[in-house]
Amino acid sequence: MVDYVVQDINCVGAIDGMHVRVKVSSEDAPKYRGRKDWPTQNVLAACSFDMKFTYLLAGWEGTASDSRIIKNALTREDKLKIPEDAGFPLKGGLITPFRVVRYHLKEYSKRCPQNEKELFNLRHPSLQNVIERSFGVLKKRFPVIASSTEPVYSCKTQSDIILACCILHNFCMGVDPDASIIEDVDAELMNQPSENYSVQVDVDEEYKLITMKKNQIYTDGGKTDKIQWSQSMDDVLIDALLLQQIIGNRVNDTFTTTAYDNVVTELNDKLGKMLTKDHIKNRMKTLKSNFSSCYDIFKSGLSGFSIDSKTNMWTAEPEVWKPLIEANPMAKKWMTALVPNYDKLVNLFGNDRATGEGSMTAKERCNRMSLACEGTGNRIQLIDEMVSQNEAVLEPFINL
Repeated sequence: MVDYVVQDINCVGAIDGMHVRVKVSSEDAPKYRGRKDWPTQNVLAACSFDMKFTYLLAGWEGTASDSRIIKNALTREDKLKIPEDAGFPLKGGLITPFRVVRYHLKEYSKRCPQNEKELFNLRHPSLQNVIERSFGVLKKRFPVIASSTEPVYSCKTQSDIILACCILHNFCMGVDPDASIIEDVDAELMNQPSENYSVQVDVDEEYKLITMKKNQIYTDGGKTDKIQWSQSMDDVLIDALLLQQIIGNRVNDTFTTTAYDNVVTELNDKLGKMLTKDHIKNRMKTLKSNFSSCYDIFKSGLSGFSIDSKTNMWTAEPEVWKPLIEANPMAKKWMTALVPNYDKLVNLFGNDRATGEGSMTAKERCNRMSLACEGTGNRIQLIDEMVSQNEAVLEPFINL
């Protein structure tokens, strides 16, 4: 069935992110500490259906979302090329699942699709699963990038290792795929409680089971208790978080359990709500996401821009806005969008914002090394740089 779907829609591959543990300073750790309990880099990869990597971008901090890294990959010197005319139903060339609809294959093991969106979300991971299998085989072949132990080398060196391992992986998949490794990975994916695994359901039966329940939303924990946040509630939350930061309940840019407990108590007392720690964390994610899209544009202190304290909007002369919008069309919306509490949010989230400054593809890495090695002086400078970053060691010369 998967092969049929691939041919039917001219699908060329799958794309996803992989987190690999890194060694960074305590100062930089918050930028790298995303979904794991330790710092990681988020590696973006695309693969074909023969489990060979066709694109790899390593080096982004672990807090960076996959969508943000994809946007960066589409505009780099060595950019990710997505087919625009391959018969895909989406204009951008990427087929994405429906939101707030069951997605992971395990969610359909006991309850078949109930509408056309759920059916689509069942088929989607059946194809997307190839990238998970490719990651699994890669880590089986090269445990150096699969270990949860802190590496002894720098993040930059680790990025080089990941790029090299993926190149070797492609070679191995061409000359010696090693069916036993692939079988082990498939078995592990099948048995993982929170990951994708195949569900065998007859296609005709799927269509028979479709019932158009358009307003029904399913989540792992049942119906979500949603809170409608107002600006005044955000103001209280931001001030409460800043207070916890000032009194020392934020360690390495991570709020402690005590901090969250204090914030929950303060907001419930002041707002008369029944908020929980999850409500606070979810709202923080939303605030950070909205802030980050603005901060990424204005963080460098662009000349001619300022925030009007009365309107809570960015202000600048038209001739100042024009070149910024031409360089970054996403900046246009900030001509009219509100940015309340911007300075306070900079204090809260500005330091742990991922930048992607150390990210590069294999081609970009090769180009950099070629340029660095042109001339003896540049080679010496490159060696000095590697020694300073503990990527190389100069051993003393011994006269024999």
